[in-house]
Amino acid sequence: MNSDHDLSTHEVGSEGSQFVAQKLGSDEKDFKEWFQMYTVADGNWLTKDSDVIQVVNSDELDADFVEQRIRESTPEALVTKGFCAKCQDLFDDWPTLGPSSTRGHDSKPEPDENGYYHTIARSCSTFELEGSTRSGCRFCTFLLQSFKDNKTLDIFRKIEARLDHLKENALLSLSIQHDGTSPSQNVWLNLPGKVSTSRQLVATEGVIATLESYFHPASADCHDNPLDVLDIARNWLSTCSENHEHCKSNDDGTLPTRLISISGESPRLVLTSERPKRPRYATLSHSWGSRQMIQLTSEELDSFMKVIPVERLPKTFKDAIKIAQRLGLDYLWIDSLCIIQNSDDDWQKESALMGSVYSGSTINIAASSSRDSSQGCFLKPPNFSGGLRARVTHSGQQRVQDFRSPEVYNLSTFATHLGSRGWALQEKMLPPRTIHFSDRGAFWECRTTIASEYLPDGFPSLNVSPLVRREGKFEELWPQIVQLYSATNLTFGKDKLPALSGIARHGYNETGDQYLAGLWRAQLEEQLCWSRDGSKSTTKRPPWRAPTWSWASVDGRVSWDAHGEEYLENKYAHVLDASTTKYGHDPFGQVTSGVIRLACSTMTAGHLGHSKQSDNPEAEEGATIVLDTGFEFPIQIDCLDDDNQKSDRLIHLLPIRGGRTGFSMSGDGWSWEQLVVEGIVLRATGITKGEFSRIGSFKLYNTKSKYERFLQWLEEHGTVTAEAACAEITSNSKNPDERYVIMLV
Repeated sequence: MNSDHDLSTHEVGSEGSQFVAQKLGSDEKDFKEWFQMYTVADGNWLTKDSDVIQVVNSDELDADFVEQRIRESTPEALVTKGFCAKCQDLFDDWPTLGPSSTRGHDSKPEPDENGYYHTIARSCSTFELEGSTRSGCRFCTFLLQSFKDNKTLDIFRKIEARLDHLKENALLSLSIQHDGTSPSQNVWLNLPGKVSTSRQLVATEGVIATLESYFHPASADCHDNPLDVLDIARNWLSTCSENHEHCKSNDDGTLPTRLISISGESPRLVLTSERPKRPRYATLSHSWGSRQMIQLTSEELDSFMKVIPVERLPKTFKDAIKIAQRLGLDYLWIDSLCIIQNSDDDWQKESALMGSVYSGSTINIAASSSRDSSQGCFLKPPNFSGGLRARVTHSGQQRVQDFRSPEVYNLSTFATHLGSRGWALQEKMLPPRTIHFSDRGAFWECRTTIASEYLPDGFPSLNVSPLVRREGKFEELWPQIVQLYSATNLTFGKDKLPALSGIARHGYNETGDQYLAGLWRAQLEEQLCWSRDGSKSTTKRPPWRAPTWSWASVDGRVSWDAHGEEYLENKYAHVLDASTTKYGHDPFGQVTSGVIRLACSTMTAGHLGHSKQSDNPEAEEGATIVLDTGFEFPIQIDCLDDDNQKSDRLIHLLPIRGGRTGFSMSGDGWSWEQLVVEGIVLRATGITKGEFSRIGSFKLYNTKSKYERFLQWLEEHGTVTAEAACAEITSNSKNPDERYVIMLV
């Protein structure tokens, strides 16, 4: 429909472009050579990593030039009914893209319908979008926000500045593509003078941000006169409480010892045991940060039971009280005010109740963007858009379409500052419903629906997270839970297990399985094969908080491959028994020790090396184990720890499982089934024969000769090595080869 470049141009003054050229610090020849590269580049395949895009990253945008262009591009016509003239014209004559785009929101496609039609709807510049945003156009605000969310606004503007200097001022174009046969469309803004013709061709790390638009009947509310955000929140809570069976609160769970009463003139602490009926309360999920804030201590307990001085409350706490009151609640739970902070016994007792505290709440209030308690809940900046609805006319027919980012859920929840904090994951998963207050406004999440203050009726086809909805078996969710949780941060490392204990208790209630410092007995062999994300460790081993065989003993994101029972059919070890010793009241919280006894059939032994120390051309970058035969195999070390890096001490590889992964590999015209053998790297403690600490993991695929060499070495030497290293030899009719018993601590 259009060529890949030079869609349209506009005239600009030479003074501004000369000034920008000076600021960019590049000569005319460099500009022209870049322009030739840019002109021939295919708009479908340009990404942030493309050379022609990378070269503009070093340019410096001049703020005066940008502001001048914004003012020059601001439309003279007033914004009416929320849209500038260009956007209103677009909505009044929305492109018709084949039969799919004329169907109703709930009609079925024709049998032979294709539906992936594409067109260019309008042209603009980033400066025009910002000018219209300042004037109040909701759609221009939304489009401009897509650049900010994708972190590409500067890239687009630097390209615009270069083209401006060369008098080659191609504009951005708005692409619209129907999404197959579904009642929805994709919308994106192309690079200046370029066209990407299909969403499927935009790379995952593309420079273009794809937006989504879903159809609604013409009678749908466009929310042209939106309610106050707390009125919207009250409607959400009312609808959920009355109509969502899946979101019922846990009225049988144990209440926290204390709540904050917020129904009187001043807030005060009350004992839940003295309430005549079970109180309905909100919880607050927030980041403590490094600032000092009011806390409950044993010295102030009696006075706080009478009154909590409002003037001492930080902004986040005051905002939470306001929100809870507007939602019609009389009680609020805040950890720092409801747990005695200088009493280890009270902390242990109350933290053990976290699961029931959050799951038994009416609603959780999440201060998602606040880095500490002083910043508050209401941090949405001016000229922000989290989506919108608009009434469009196409082929003489009307319908309503909503527009949103496909990343709206992640940006409003996991990608916030609070989402990076360890305690926040269970505070997100356990409550029946949460309102996230962030710099993106208010975002509703319950076990049935997600919505935002911009699209308060919810998001068609965007599902609630399985972690919140609790879909599927708990054991199937646990790998995702650990992967998310292990990537978060904790102020105190000792909280690694307590901050997950509420979720762990929920898992125990569902499965009845034995919980072992972050792992579960029924899948213990699989979960022992956890590994850090990334080829190299970047952190030292933290002070002891879990056995070395637990992922909770290290910092950083970890994961493991959860395969079905039909895969990884080769078993090299099985757990005989396992136990941990708890610290305090919570059986799912802190531990003081832990041991696993397992029986294995084979092991290897060697010395710790590094690929840079080796002449082996197949050696991979990072740590290796070097065997006496000279063979070298790649391993992954868990922590940067000086003791673990000494090469004079013997280390062992313990294979745990292997076989088919369910995937296939291809190369050089061949394809083959992927095979793997994986396990853990051990070092003897030196205390008792056969007792080992974990220091790493390994995973070998059948893509290189190392896989066959490793299996050959195991066959020739593995049994002898295991017998020499083990604590005892046992017999087992079910697993006759797995006879050599070792202990992991």
